[in-house]
Amino acid sequence: HHTSVRFALLSVRQDPLAPYIEKLKDTSSRDWYENVQIIKLVGANAGAAIPNLIAALATTNNLNNSLIQAHACEALGLIHSRPEVCVPALTSLLKATDADVRAAAVWALTRFGSEAKPAWDELSECLKDGHRWTREAAARLLKQINPGAAAKAGVQ
Repeated sequence: HHTSVRFALLSVRQDPLAPYIEKLKDTSSRDWYENVQIIKLVGANAGAAIPNLIAALATTNNLNNSLIQAHACEALGLIHSRPEVCVPALTSLLKATDADVRAAAVWALTRFGSEAKPAWDELSECLKDGHRWTREAAARLLKQINPGAAAKAGVQ
């Protein structure tokens, strides 16, 4: 609720996003989650947050690493710009030990569509994932990237 009020004020007053983006640098901050939610609501217009979100993908100093990584993946997917930096960063999480992080990374990559082609090999590995949704989303994305190659690889 508080987040949606702040987002509404941000939208109406045209407040700068910079303070919210700056707060994404500190993944140990209690308001990190509120700020990432605001960035998700802003979506495609929050491209300036990409470097801080990519940095958050590497979070290892927090009890909530997986939750932070999943939220950062979702935000990058909702922004879906700068595939040259986002796709490799997201691809690195396709081998994460946490199933929710893998699922969030696949979901975010689906938002890039055919621009996720550099993740082909790792997405192919996701077809064996223990998480059904991750397998299905990876298969859909592989078909979108290259239907012929996906069919040859046996993607259903």
